[in-house]
Amino acid sequence: MEHTKIEILEILYQAKQKGITLFLEGEELKFRIKKGFTLDKSFIPILKKNKEALLQYLKEEALKNKVAAIPSIEKQTREEEEVYSLSYAQERLWFIDQLHGSLEYHVSGVLRLHGVLDLAVLEASLQKIVARHESLRTIFKEIDGVPYQTLKTATDFGIAVASLGNKDEQSAIESVLSIPFDLAKDYMLRVQVLEVSEAEHLLVLVLHHIASDGWSIPILVQELEANYSALIN
Repeated sequence: MEHTKIEILEILYQAKQKGITLFLEGEELKFRIKKGFTLDKSFIPILKKNKEALLQYLKEEALKNKVAAIPSIEKQTREEEEVYSLSYAQERLWFIDQLHGSLEYHVSGVLRLHGVLDLAVLEASLQKIVARHESLRTIFKEIDGVPYQTLKTATDFGIAVASLGNKDEQSAIESVLSIPFDLAKDYMLRVQVLEVSEAEHLLVLVLHHIASDGWSIPILVQELEANYSALIN
């Protein structure tokens, strides 16, 4: 038997008049009695008979409310050199960096690459990422001790390349990880390519926690792979 919306609303209205509130709990239809009311047992068969229709209506209304509660995400138009205040988390990390440096807040990942590596394409792929993610090209300056953030362009982003030679891999990697970020000047992503041989390289990625976290590395690598494959082809 199909129910019209008016019929369902009428049942809900009758329930309200009797002090009964119907609601969803997971996939189940539940009810509670308002204080001061007693359960009208004659109304229970009506609820049972129309249970499926009531469930469907409440699910649809819950979905509508959920969608309405989610604000749309709109791209902001920003210009380099515009100034923005810091979040509380950013302020905390900036203060720690000003106090004694922030090497412990470096987020890093190392990839071993096999095969011929096109450094120009690699750099272009990373520039696209830096251009797309504002946090990677945000710098933190101050005026009279008050920090603010502003943006750099991605065009000056570059990668460093060095031959590993006879150096120990771990030592070479750690030397890259131990270079501090200058939050007022540097991109929040540093990339070093260590050449093991013509067909093998180590790609060292270092981000500052003020712009990223541990979840960022897999996303960064996935995007880098996509960009590199697209440009190389």
